[in-house]
Amino acid sequence: MKNKINAEQMELLKYCARNDINLLKDLNEKSIKDFSDEQYNQLRELIGSELAEKGFDENWAPNTYGNRLNDLHEVIGWFLFWPEQNN
Repeated sequence: MKNKINAEQMELLKYCARNDINLLKDLNEKSIKDFSDEQYNQLRELIGSELAEKGFDENWAPNTYGNRLNDLHEVIGWFLFWPEQNN
């Protein structure tokens, strides 16, 4: 997984950022590899909020959507914490 983001994850990321016009604009216009640490942290916060809101079933176990969000959160973490591995 590391710091590779696929098309499905990018669409999910854009959905999570749908209410942040500037971040959404950057997602559409820039390579995610060129984001700042602040932007990565913003993305992780947005993913975390979406996960808390819709990512768990009634027993607080991750649902399918929650697993997708968790994977995306991890990928963004790779970009943030191990930028030297960006290809």
